[in-house]
Amino acid sequence: MKRISFIIHGKHLRKRLIQYEAEKYFSKNFLTEYFITKTPKAAEDLAEKIVKSKSDYLIAVGRSEEHTSELQ
Repeated sequence: MKRISFIIHGKHLRKRLIQYEAEKYFSKNFLTEYFITKTPKAAEDLAEKIVKSKSDYLIAVGRSEEHTSELQ
């Protein structure tokens, strides 16, 4: 079975919902794994590890800077 790895921005307000929805849609046909960033450069480090681990797909979910000012 192919594997999908997700990197989700740690400050994304809907990170748990994104994980839930992705699991709902992808878990039937793929092995799924989720990583939540904790530091500014964490996504880069995680992506490198995921690529080295031979994951078939890498999906990164960020946070739009355009919308963050509205949230503060």
